[in-house]
Amino acid sequence: MAKTDASADPTPAELALQLRQLALVDRVLGLEAEVARLSTTSPNSNGARDEVERLQAELRAVYASRTWKLGSAVARVIRPRRR
Repeated sequence: MAKTDASADPTPAELALQLRQLALVDRVLGLEAEVARLSTTSPNSNGARDEVERLQAELRAVYASRTWKLGSAVARVIRPRRR
């Protein structure tokens, strides 16, 4: 059943999806912070550089994942309804 009232409470499924998306965003932000920390603390260290590259690859994988894309698409649909 479609919602017609823009101020209606989200369904449990919508809340679960939003929580999952927030968890993914939190993980991405944490990875970005870790990349930045590793980049500034020891840029000449091969071990740190390898770690930065690994984290960047992991971040790219998150952005390319079906879950991220689906969550972003659903969020685009839900966002206008919440306003």
